[in-house]
Amino acid sequence: MKKPVPDDVRLRQVFAAQLQARARGAALAGEPPSPCISVCRIDESSGLCEGCFRTLDEIARWGAASGGERRAVWQTIAQRVTGDARLALRADPD
Repeated sequence: MKKPVPDDVRLRQVFAAQLQARARGAALAGEPPSPCISVCRIDESSGLCEGCFRTLDEIARWGAASGGERRAVWQTIAQRVTGDARLALRADPD
């Protein structure tokens, strides 16, 4: 019998899947959208939002960030979530 997946792990998997889908969509868009998925809780141990996996500093700077800076944040998020930068936006647009 399989062990049940703890709720916090399952939620993290769901949030990661949502972010991966947004990252793929953002890769096709000219201007990267916000990674926010309206799950705004900062994990005290990691300092990351449990929904979008950004730091408070990254969240605060998003509005004034250039396209390149936003792509860099998306790349960092992908590395945090999956360890795989291939899912992230390229830092330099074509």
